[in-house]
Amino acid sequence: MTATDFRKREKADHYADTLLNSLALDHLKLALAALHEGPEPPSLRRRSDVIEAIWKTGFSRERVAETLLSIEASVVTKHCLLSRLNGSADETRKKLERVSKGLEISSPIGPFRVARVASDTRVFSITFEHYVNSAEWIKIDETTKTKVHSVLRHPCVLDMALQDGYALLRYPGFSQGSALSASERVSYERVSSALVDLILSAFELSISCLPVEDAIGWLQAKDSKRVRIVRSDLNPGPGKMVLSSDDEFQSVEDVLISLFSPQMMDVETLRRIVGEAIRSSVATSYVANWIEERVLTRIKFLDVGAEFLFFWHDAPNALRTVHRIMELVARVAYALSSNVVRGAFEIISELPPGGVMTVDLLAGRAKADRAAVRAAAVQAVAAGLLEPVYRIATNDSLLDSPNLWTTNLRQLAIEWRTEGGSLIDGREPQNIEVAFRRVVRGDVDQ
Repeated sequence: MTATDFRKREKADHYADTLLNSLALDHLKLALAALHEGPEPPSLRRRSDVIEAIWKTGFSRERVAETLLSIEASVVTKHCLLSRLNGSADETRKKLERVSKGLEISSPIGPFRVARVASDTRVFSITFEHYVNSAEWIKIDETTKTKVHSVLRHPCVLDMALQDGYALLRYPGFSQGSALSASERVSYERVSSALVDLILSAFELSISCLPVEDAIGWLQAKDSKRVRIVRSDLNPGPGKMVLSSDDEFQSVEDVLISLFSPQMMDVETLRRIVGEAIRSSVATSYVANWIEERVLTRIKFLDVGAEFLFFWHDAPNALRTVHRIMELVARVAYALSSNVVRGAFEIISELPPGGVMTVDLLAGRAKADRAAVRAAAVQAVAAGLLEPVYRIATNDSLLDSPNLWTTNLRQLAIEWRTEGGSLIDGREPQNIEVAFRRVVRGDVDQ
């Protein structure tokens, strides 16, 4: 039975059963918790018991299906394709609001069906589902094997962050078995390309490639505390080169630098040369360690965008973590396209660790508008290059305490007396001076 035949048959059967069979046990437990009315849902271990408990809640098949789709959309976090979402947020939202649940659209790899549409003030989300064929050899006896075909439902969740200007296609991936012929196989790249083409044509949206390689490479080069590139697959001209670090907190640049004798040249000069050499090469993929989130991602650079494969390990598998990383990459990519912001970033990156700069000083050095430079500084905070610091706004010395920069705004919220006899209320915003301090890998004293 082909994927198309299966889809036709499913329409005559119960869709909720299909969803129950396609979700993992942990996700079914989340659905049970959402449907259960009472203090605590029962603690169950077997899949069949959880499904039975879901039906015992008494809700309709439609309500169960809606809950399962909502849970599914919140837990698909393995493969994520990041692309640029072009056009105004308002116009894009108007187009997306015309998309209806149940819409089925054909593609070269089979139809995609809109299973769920949801939105909030920031993200418009659509779950598409399509079906792929799978085949395995099953041993009948000592001398006989038979090929068993099956059809797998594969959900693809498209999140469009309208204000941040990026589209994120999330999918769990699938296995087509060992017995399926090469001509019948469908790669993840074909799935994502087909879906992007569908969005462009059917929904009249504009999606293009975001310069993710440039953004992550720039964060690495500026020693951001947010990310370390621990593996790079490069094509430097006529050959190929793989650089890898065994320490997830040491970048591939650090590994290369350690190979050279410090007597050859100073470390900063060597770091600049190595960094420029790596960035001038064409990368086919990176493995990046996201320090704050405690996750690794393998990043492939495709024509339609950058595909992130998440390795969660001990970190909590959370959709908000995915979007936090995507927001950072997208904002840095957009920021680097602005000459003003890029210039401000370059000045910021030249500060020594612990160096402090006010917005006025940064605007003067960048020869740019104060508002634009302040926005650049805020983005540099998100990028892990700066942290905001505060002190009492006075040129007079304080009694009993030096007027030092601090990240703890609350500790300033008292009355301060100066050596000149003035009394300053630290709870009033006009009495607080704000600046930004350079951080490198988060190792600056507070």
